[in-house]
Parts: sequence; structure tokens; C-alpha cells
Amino acid sequence: MTIEEVFDALRRTDAVLYVEGARLKYAGPRLTPDDPLRAGIAEHRAVLLELFTYAPGGRCVVDGCYRLRAPNEATCPDHHRESDATPDACEQSETLKATP
Repeated sequence: MTIEEVFDALRRTDAVLYVEGARLKYAGPRLTPDDPLRAGIAEHRAVLLELFTYAPGGRCVVDGCYRLRAPNEATCPDHHRESDATPDACEQSETLKATP
């Protein structure tokens, strides 16, 4: 189940998800253990928690990224790791110049 399908299923059943403390909570019709909505919520729990967390100015600055920023960084942990793994343009330029 995609995250869009999770939201569609919530709308159809008039159910809601919300964050209480650090936990994602469900309020709506009782779900059976094999309900696809239950599996979808479990699959996307981390993303849903981040989407529902109020964080003014606390989101990643990368266009289109909704994730929360890493502590003391402007980007989320994923984008921070990417930037650490990619040498900046100056380093790349120096490396190319040094290559015979």
C-alpha cells in the first residue's frame, strides 16, 4: 500500500492519524489484524510521524523534501549523508586538475 492509498483509506473510513508525544495514533473504525490499512500505516510509520510533526523552520531545505532537519544542520539526515559523501565542486575541480 502506498502512502497515498493510506490517506485514501483513512478518508473513506472517516478515520484519522495523529501524533501524541512521539507516537503515531489511529482513531477510527476497528481494524482487523490483516487489514491492509494497518499494514500500510506500519509500513509508512516513520514518514507519517515526520509529516504530522509540527516543525516550523525545522524541515530539510532540499526542494521537495518534507523530512525533519538533522540536529544543527539545514538538511535531513539522508541529505546530510549525501552531502558528506559527495565532494564539493572545488574538491572535484582540484582532483580533475591533478589527474594526468
